[in-house]
Amino acid sequence: MYKKLIIAIYVSSICFSMDIYSGGRLTKHQRNMDVKSYSINLSVDTDNKAISGFVDISFNIKDTTKTTIEVDLIESYSVEKVLLNNNSIRFNHRNNIIRIKTATLEPLNIIRIFYNGKPPAASNPPWDGGFTWETDSLGYPWVGISCQTNGAHIWFPCIEHPSDEADSAEIIITVDKPLVVGANGLLIDSTSTNNQTTWHWKTQNTISPYNINFTIGRFNVVEKTLPLYEQTLLQYFVLPEHEPGSDYIIKEAEKYLHFYESVFGPYPWSNEKFGMIETPYWGMEHQTIIAYGNNYKVREPGYDFLLLHEMGHEWWGNFITVHDWADFWIHEGITIYAEALFLEETFGKKAYHEFFQNTVRGKISNKKPIVPKRNATSFNVGGLDVYYKGAMMLHMLRYLEGKDVVLKILTQLLYSKKELPNNHTSTNEFIDIVNRMTGKDYHWFFNVYLRSKRLPKLITKNRDGKKSIYWDNQSFKMPIEIKTSKGEIIKHQPKKNKKVDAKEIDPNNWILYRD
Repeated sequence: MYKKLIIAIYVSSICFSMDIYSGGRLTKHQRNMDVKSYSINLSVDTDNKAISGFVDISFNIKDTTKTTIEVDLIESYSVEKVLLNNNSIRFNHRNNIIRIKTATLEPLNIIRIFYNGKPPAASNPPWDGGFTWETDSLGYPWVGISCQTNGAHIWFPCIEHPSDEADSAEIIITVDKPLVVGANGLLIDSTSTNNQTTWHWKTQNTISPYNINFTIGRFNVVEKTLPLYEQTLLQYFVLPEHEPGSDYIIKEAEKYLHFYESVFGPYPWSNEKFGMIETPYWGMEHQTIIAYGNNYKVREPGYDFLLLHEMGHEWWGNFITVHDWADFWIHEGITIYAEALFLEETFGKKAYHEFFQNTVRGKISNKKPIVPKRNATSFNVGGLDVYYKGAMMLHMLRYLEGKDVVLKILTQLLYSKKELPNNHTSTNEFIDIVNRMTGKDYHWFFNVYLRSKRLPKLITKNRDGKKSIYWDNQSFKMPIEIKTSKGEIIKHQPKKNKKVDAKEIDPNNWILYRD
């Protein structure tokens, strides 16, 4: 079953049903805007699979002499009216962009966009995004949204780009009774009429558009206060028929949170919550409320892979975020590497190495570099290599510098002052930290494993009972372990004219190469 899921991930990452993706190049007018907040106020019609309402976007203008505004929203919606600073204004909605030209703009502005329509249905969530319209075992609506791949503009107007985080977001959703809405941040209130309830959630922290999310269902909410570095509210939104598993998943969540805090520092959103919400699709790392659809499945040697992985994104992806999808491996590769660290701590070093040998290596395709050109879209970083080759790169860096150094590098990446706002980072910043903390120039290493799809080839030639071992790429400086005929393991620097007693090469399978 797991192999089928991996195939589904890979295929859908290449061929989406919607030719719409997150990221890319911002327009010149969008570069002039800096979103401060989103306030999303929608009614969800589960019978007709439609949404309607309005979104308020407050934003700063960097250059007030430039007075064109552009906001992303896919064309399948009908935009009824637009207000700019409380005044009705003309607009056009073409090529998935709402464009407004005005005579003047203030440094801080608010635009209100009224719209309605049927959101795209997700054909293979979460990789192929949209709304998932399902029902629970008693026939009640069960609705989820996934939009990391295709972008948040498939359901609300926004600046659809990883570089533009809002300082806060409100998610105000009206649904029929007895349905419950779970979303990011803290619940401000819920107000009811005879037939409907409006759920008002609000974040207190910066958030990327694709992380703004809500899920609808006939949920029960199980709560617990966790004694982490700071007291943290855990909330689990669960369908009643699955509530008997809530004790198990809460215990697992607490264990995993303690692990992440011990390795990467305090849970970033303790002033809000750590939430899990049961979804009709596999999962996603929505900030403070991860989508969980794994049905309590346990992977060998005994852990919930999906919960562990999505939780890891609260640090890698939500707290620290890439400014450009070209650097997406930082979200995914480091989170997969964190899974290996968890296995090592929980089940021992053998489990750590078996994970790379039996799980990671087989999922690396080397079909394209995991760091493409700048201004990348989510399509440009599709596939599994950003996950598994990214993790393998960190595994090899550990081989070169040791576990403690790698953890110090990752901690520095998380908490160091960044060149970009909102704790946004890049591959270049990561490499600079590695070089600075090790006192070495590792560009030869990163050029191969991040910026190239071609693996180094190890050439071996027998000479007088010994071997001459060298890399086809002379600028590649990777030492390699050799097991001698006496059973000793030594680190050997491959060199064309240097012979070595080599009974076995790379016996611990540290290095990714061709032979």
